[in-house]
Amino acid sequence: MNFRTHVKSYKNKKRVDNPKDDWLIFENTHEPIITQQEFDLMQELRKNKRRPTKHEEVNQFSGICYCADCGKKLYLCRATTMTADQEHLKCGTYAKDKNCCTIHFIRTFVLKEIILGELNKIVSFVKENEDKFVQVAMDNSAQKQSSELAKSRKKLKEYEKRTADLNRLFTRLSLILPNRSQPM
Repeated sequence: MNFRTHVKSYKNKKRVDNPKDDWLIFENTHEPIITQQEFDLMQELRKNKRRPTKHEEVNQFSGICYCADCGKKLYLCRATTMTADQEHLKCGTYAKDKNCCTIHFIRTFVLKEIILGELNKIVSFVKENEDKFVQVAMDNSAQKQSSELAKSRKKLKEYEKRTADLNRLFTRLSLILPNRSQPM
């Protein structure tokens, strides 16, 4: 049980919780079925589930639009009686409970126009300030590298902690188990 609980005596079978500091957690003890990269990718995809509607198409904004007030996802509202100009995204919280959030919705064609306008601004900025854009891109790359370095250092500390935990476990076991080299 990795020292999560203990019994006070052999007569009393009631289990008592140990403090979390005394727990031993052994990560990566089994050979993985999939790589860590594949696992992380699937977790990211599960965060932004996209499912086909009754019209058999996935909305391009599915899973990426959120309410500005409550932070919940915006859901697509579409019907066969609606025209393309009428379909919209609305707040999921407001749909469930009208008291928890105010009504937030945006028509999909308006959202498309806003996004295209912003993309055009970015493209024109890049054309006018190519040198500045390259410098910003290089700075972002440097930031990403330093972020990855920090993650690697954090992982190293975790591995060092695991090694210390294993050493502590082996020390406990050597004290608990009798010495096998001595005759019984």
